[in-house]
Amino acid sequence: MEGVRPAVEADVPRLVELAQAFRTEVAAEKGGMVWLREQLVAVVDEALVRIPLDDPDAEVLVGLIDDVDVGYAVVDTSPLVDDGRLAVLHEIYVEDGARGVGVGSALLEAAATWATERGCIGIDAFALPGARETKNFFEAHGLVTRLLRVHRNLA
Repeated sequence: MEGVRPAVEADVPRLVELAQAFRTEVAAEKGGMVWLREQLVAVVDEALVRIPLDDPDAEVLVGLIDDVDVGYAVVDTSPLVDDGRLAVLHEIYVEDGARGVGVGSALLEAAATWATERGCIGIDAFALPGARETKNFFEAHGLVTRLLRVHRNLA
């Protein structure tokens, strides 16, 4: 049985493992290395760097199968110029062997519920070019492209 709950300190070692797996997958994608280098949200040295577990404007969620952490999501809010707020899903990941059974969907819906409760007007996430499964996952849950970001290497 799958489920989602807010992360607690006891989850941090497992979150580090999952985040490292996420980063390995992202690094292999087109544009992944640059994206990883610009992120402020990171799990490093067994500590949640940008978003502490007790930040009221952010949430780290854990996806579970039979009470085992198999995925996670990191969401926070971003202010808009008109005093509105936008939720940003910085990371969502489910380990390979646990995909396709609803954990990712549960994580995304929990993040959207969290954002709605905070008055956010919408939720943004990212999919790297060529990451068809990620794009299809987001589209299946009502997230559509609203911005294409382009890049040219200079170094």
